[in-house]
Amino acid sequence: MLCQCCGSGFSAGRRDAKYCSARCRQAARRQRLRSDREAKQNTMTLESRVLLDRLAAVLPATAARVESFVIVNGADCTEAAVKLVMSAYAELQAVKF
Repeated sequence: MLCQCCGSGFSAGRRDAKYCSARCRQAARRQRLRSDREAKQNTMTLESRVLLDRLAAVLPATAARVESFVIVNGADCTEAAVKLVMSAYAELQAVKF
């Protein structure tokens, strides 16, 4: 059999074995996780992008941090993160020091 990760030939202990070693199995798993994470990052909705742009107009440094957070955690959290920051900003504007 050929390892699906490194391509080397190996003698499988099981009929359904795909990898020659635990190292290759783990490397393949990490690659799958990386691909899933990249797919999530590339699916930011137009509404999320608009919200992030609005945040950047008011708080550019915070918008950059939110965007970094979204890259790590996936695009599905963008709207919630931006709305949270915008509401906190609105509350700060209402407070008079």
